[in-house]
Amino acid sequence: MRNLVLEQAKSNLANAVRQVEQLGFTVQQLQSAVHANEISLAQAQGNLARRVQLEKMGAIDKESFQHAKEAVELAKANLNASKNQLAANQALLSNVPLREQPQIQNAINSLKQAWLNLQRTKIRSPIDGYVARRNVQVGQAVSVGGALMAVGI
Repeated sequence: MRNLVLEQAKSNLANAVRQVEQLGFTVQQLQSAVHANEISLAQAQGNLARRVQLEKMGAIDKESFQHAKEAVELAKANLNASKNQLAANQALLSNVPLREQPQIQNAINSLKQAWLNLQRTKIRSPIDGYVARRNVQVGQAVSVGGALMAVGI
């Protein structure tokens, strides 16, 4: 049971590392999405510019011109949304090394505490010998300063 807590703390640390690394990959994906949305906006603006010229000449109807304007607005909205998502994910990473990420620090502290708690479950005798008399049983609560056993030399 005691080792279980320590193993769980190790597992939590590994999961925290994976989550922070996943955030890094998510930032890369969002950077690509921003780039793709910038290209889409440029294409929509190019299409609108061509349609403006055609509309001035009366070569297209108002509906086609309106669709081109709406495509530009949609591309702008998509670009803004992807930039906001990117900024939010970058803020989570905040250019801090992996070891100094808050999730990692919390997991490291939990692991240290679990290890320390495990170390405190062991009772060591100050002298060599054998157990002559045992005053407590397994699972029984003990108090500080109480005699647990008598050691024979």
